[in-house]
Amino acid sequence: MSNSTENTKISGRRWLLIFFLIALAGIAAFMGFNYYADVNDYFAVERGKDSYDPNKYARAVKVKYTKANKDSIDAAVVGGSKAGVLHCDVLDDFTGMNYYNFYTDHGNFKDYERYIRFLVEKVGVKEITLHISSSEVRAYDLDPRNIDSFKFPAVAGSNPFAILKETLGYLTTNVVDTVKEMDDTSAARDPIDTGERNWEVAIDALETDPDAFVKKTFSGMKSAMRNLFDQVAQSKNYYYDESLGALKRIVKYCDENDVELNVFIGAASVKERYRWECEDFYEFIRGVVDTCGGVWDFSSYSDINMNPYNFYDYRHYSDAIGDLELAIIYGTADTEDFGNFGTYLTAENVDDYIEQRREDVRELEEEFEENGSIELPGMDDPSYITEEDVPLAS
Repeated sequence: MSNSTENTKISGRRWLLIFFLIALAGIAAFMGFNYYADVNDYFAVERGKDSYDPNKYARAVKVKYTKANKDSIDAAVVGGSKAGVLHCDVLDDFTGMNYYNFYTDHGNFKDYERYIRFLVEKVGVKEITLHISSSEVRAYDLDPRNIDSFKFPAVAGSNPFAILKETLGYLTTNVVDTVKEMDDTSAARDPIDTGERNWEVAIDALETDPDAFVKKTFSGMKSAMRNLFDQVAQSKNYYYDESLGALKRIVKYCDENDVELNVFIGAASVKERYRWECEDFYEFIRGVVDTCGGVWDFSSYSDINMNPYNFYDYRHYSDAIGDLELAIIYGTADTEDFGNFGTYLTAENVDDYIEQRREDVRELEEEFEENGSIELPGMDDPSYITEEDVPLAS
């Protein structure tokens, strides 16, 4: 073999090596850009960020954070977006546990069951506060929608190939799409270290012009009331059986694993009720009580729920209301001092409670038919609650 032929082969190998090195450098730069841009906040925990966009892949952020900090977390809030205002420090004081708020947007009982299993098996929590929002009966399985904010993250499981595939998927996102989304920032980001929901934008708007804020967030009241009155005696084709089935499995699972499970039904504004309140929902409440043996329910037609100033929008109640719920549950506040906000439901009183809800709806309908509207309390009414009004643990 001639020297020229040998030199040609060496040169060819050298150029091939250079080509691969350049390709690898390009791929590394491509992945590095996606890692540092991180428009979905998928790498928020790895990068040491202190906040994340709740409209992105929040479920993955919380899974990663709780796994990485399992030694300092021994209890968790599980629920939909309403549960985001349940303060960890308040729960810590009441229970003596170290709480993390694992609320997820668009809560549903399939997710509740999966994340409770994850929190017990991968994080080691020994206490769960499960917040029922009422509206979660409208959906059960969000996975088919294939939306980042709904997906059950691979990092919550134990399949290394699924985790690798998911990670590579975000590292190899089309750079053009990444650039387009880089300016798409959330108005308010949630803190990673507590998992609680950040409502600072709504709070600022409410404090700046309360009446204008409520007028905007509670617009469409007439339509909402008509829908409520039309449907309350009817059935709604929602996921009651699936949701109750998951709740039964959750109760059994926690009992078998020596996990303290505290379940309650959260507050609900009068406008939101058209989305779920009906006779089938009343049967669902009976099922929850039967499954849990007894639960606190804060969703009745109390003055606090009728007061729109207690809500950041018509589906989400304020931090102060969350504090009040916990204060009543743990005994530092009395329901009678707050307009009978909250009822502890048992098999003995659930039928009377449901009949009272029916009567409350009938009275509202009579008022609506007579006046064309219903009168709602204002900020000057005792039913408007601020955090200063709530007696918490000392």
